[in-house]
Order: sequence, then C-alpha cells, then structure tokens
Amino acid sequence: MLEEITWEQYLTAVGIATAAYYTVIGLNYYRKELGERFRKPGTAADNIIPEAKATQTKEQDGAGFEELEELVNGIRSGILEQAGEQATKEQLIEQISARVASFSGLHKPAYRYALTNFIIQHSMVICGVVFSEAELEQVWDTLPR
Repeated sequence: MLEEITWEQYLTAVGIATAAYYTVIGLNYYRKELGERFRKPGTAADNIIPEAKATQTKEQDGAGFEELEELVNGIRSGILEQAGEQATKEQLIEQISARVASFSGLHKPAYRYALTNFIIQHSMVICGVVFSEAELEQVWDTLPR
C-alpha cells in the first residue's frame, strides 16, 4: 500500500498538514490580536502617530546625548585638567557632583554608565586618581533630583 504513494505526494501531504497545524496554533494563541487587526481598519492617522512619537523620542535622545557631550567636555577641561596631578579624590568628587547635579540624563542607564566610565578612565589618566564604579554610583544616587 505504501509503495503506491510517491515522494511528491508524501511531501505535499506533510506540507499541507504542517501549514494546517500552524494555522490552528496561530489562531488559538493569537486570536485576540488577529481579531483586533481585522475589525479595525488602519487609517493614515494611525500610522503617523507612531512615527511622530519615534521622531520625538529620537530628538529627545539627541538632545540628551548633546547634553552628555557638553557635560563630559566640561568635566575634562573644567575640572580634571585644571585640577591636575595634585587633586584629591574628595575634591574631584565634590566638583564633579556639583557639575553633574544639573544633568537630566543621569536617570538613563546608558548615559549614567557612559559618564561613570568616562570619569573612571579620564581621572586616572589626567589626575592619577582612581575611582571605582561603586563609588561613582553612590555619588549619583545621593545627588538631589
């Protein structure tokens, strides 16, 4: 009996069965989402709103990045290079925390991490003062917001 079935017929049957299986599974698990998609036809306004939000978010991130860049340049030239080799850790923490207190991006993990790494690296190279990530995180947590 099995000798009468060709490979083409077998693979066609398996393909149809697989497609039917995944269709049933998809309908069971995604019924709500599919129903919402087919009930409410999308309008042009629906497509514009997410794009506007994405553009607005990118503009805010760009402004935050520019602010971070200004802060980092100010810390390097205004604090670390002026303090030089004779600076103590306490002096640097006091000056840096005063400058960072007004930075609005400190609550964003990426900006906070970038700022922390910048200070760790450049304070060692420019001033010879070693900061740990935990020390700086503690300073960031104690800053008024």
